[in-house]
Amino acid sequence: MPVEADGGEAAAQAKYVEPAGGKVMTQKGIEIPCDLLFWCVGARHNCASYEEHFAGAMERNGQLQADNFLQVAGHPKIFVAGDISTAGPWGTVQCAGEHADCIAANIKLDHAGSSMRPFKAGRALCATQLGTTMGAACMPGPMGSQIVVGHAIVQKLKWDCFATKYWQELGHEGAFGEKVVEGPDAQHLQNLLHMSEEDAEKLAAGLQVQADGSVDHT
Repeated sequence: MPVEADGGEAAAQAKYVEPAGGKVMTQKGIEIPCDLLFWCVGARHNCASYEEHFAGAMERNGQLQADNFLQVAGHPKIFVAGDISTAGPWGTVQCAGEHADCIAANIKLDHAGSSMRPFKAGRALCATQLGTTMGAACMPGPMGSQIVVGHAIVQKLKWDCFATKYWQELGHEGAFGEKVVEGPDAQHLQNLLHMSEEDAEKLAAGLQVQADGSVDHT
């Protein structure tokens, strides 16, 4: 039974789903204990969990207005981070991480009776994969410049979409309990990215990409 069976597509815009029997089953048959399931994917902001209490601070697209300290407008001590925050300046995991760092620091400062510090976004860093072989990225360069890189570098940087990195930061040994690897491993990629066994083996074996200059981008 896929996870989507509990609530179907409508569940993606609900506050949360309470899985039957206190568990969910992945498409690969892995059982995960779960009392509440929050959907954190998709292109639209899921505002169901806060629209009732913070309606006055919501934008039309569902984002919450944030002040300079990442507090919800009109609600001191309530902080907002990630894509649902108007603080932006872009909806990437890098920006969400910067929000989190600022909020954690401000909670400590406020608790100590000190002035909080305003949020200041870092320089743009965005890497996008296109399938299993192509991609593009923009990253900070010297003297305030931005560097654009192509397929091979992006695929090597995001070999597992940074999933292993964030599992480690959350204190988990690895995704789905297996040992964390430091590079592409077919089984790890297959579990983590829901790839077919064949595609995972191809990706783990090495990137088959042309030099950027010889690729027809038309």
